[in-house]
Amino acid sequence: MMVEMRISAKINEIVRNLRNVLKFTWNHKMGKLGIIILAFLLVMALFPQLFTKYTPEWTSNEIFEPASWEHPCGLDHQGKDIWTQIVYGTRISLSVGFIAAILTILLGALIGTIAGYYGGVLDDFLMFISDSIMMLPSLLLLLVIASLFSSIWNIWYTIIVIALISWPSTARMVRAQTLQLKHRLYVQAAIALGASNKRIILKHILPNIVPLLFARAAILIAGFIVTVASLTFLGLGDPNNPDWGYVMYTANKNMMIIVMKGMWQWIIVPGIMISLAVIAFVCIGEALEDYLNPKLRER
Repeated sequence: MMVEMRISAKINEIVRNLRNVLKFTWNHKMGKLGIIILAFLLVMALFPQLFTKYTPEWTSNEIFEPASWEHPCGLDHQGKDIWTQIVYGTRISLSVGFIAAILTILLGALIGTIAGYYGGVLDDFLMFISDSIMMLPSLLLLLVIASLFSSIWNIWYTIIVIALISWPSTARMVRAQTLQLKHRLYVQAAIALGASNKRIILKHILPNIVPLLFARAAILIAGFIVTVASLTFLGLGDPNNPDWGYVMYTANKNMMIIVMKGMWQWIIVPGIMISLAVIAFVCIGEALEDYLNPKLRER
């Protein structure tokens, strides 16, 4: 009975905190803008049929048709509706950003917490690896890896490699917070009472770091969406899972036709969608950072 009451109280506390965060974000000027844009993109990703009557596989007998009421962005070189590809690409772009950010946060939080809490040689070793990875240009490294394994490359390899080369900055942030938290009185009291390292990390340190990780995740998602679109635009994406970058890639390959027929929507609209996604997550990230700052939260 006591266990059930504790679980219920913990769930109520989490719900109350989430409600406060959502309320603050909605009342935040940038946060409200981010929520509105993100809601629009999520609806498009989850219910693409509301925005287009075609499917990505649908093809017409006509090719390189300019924009019309029937086809707002025209038809591409294969006779496919470009707007439909953009709409269905929303799901891929957002999914890649979310999954890559989650993996990055989990890996960075794990390594950062271990390094900050245990310190010593282990800390030095993990931070040496972190610094070594941070010295490498991320996009260039991703391009090289994608080129080397282009024959087997797909969207999951993209997600995994992004996470493996992006965790150091998150680990650095978590390590810094852990170093501060482990010297707090309540942590020292838990150590004195004989609490295990696992309990101290899970109960006293990580709960105080999680809010920072949410704000960090919002910024990471924005960056990852651009990274994946850039990779795909350069021809190193997964054609079986076309995102916004892939639409721009096919447009770039047919730039002469775009110029001749004025099919600028083919390359401009996916660029606008990428920009909207970045604006949404940056605004939400800004609002979350303000929420975590007590001085700004009181305004």
